[in-house]
Amino acid sequence: MSIPDILLGLVTIVTTIFLIYFIIKKYDFIYIFYTSFIASTILFCIRFFMMDFTAGRAFLKSFNPIIVLIIIIAIVILTQDFVKRRQ
Repeated sequence: MSIPDILLGLVTIVTTIFLIYFIIKKYDFIYIFYTSFIASTILFCIRFFMMDFTAGRAFLKSFNPIIVLIIIIAIVILTQDFVKRRQ
């Protein structure tokens, strides 16, 4: 097993633990967003720089549709909150 594979596994395990913790403790949705985005970015960097994937392939493997959907929903919620606070 190579070092990039071990790093991918560690990032995935730590992210899963954080997500379960945030859901059990009922933290704000924004922490789930941050955790998912940061983990996907780290996975992208590992795949692109250490495993020599192309940028498109690394992006598609790192940012799966569920994470992209969570990011879009979080952006919509954050912009709605921002607009409400300004009014």
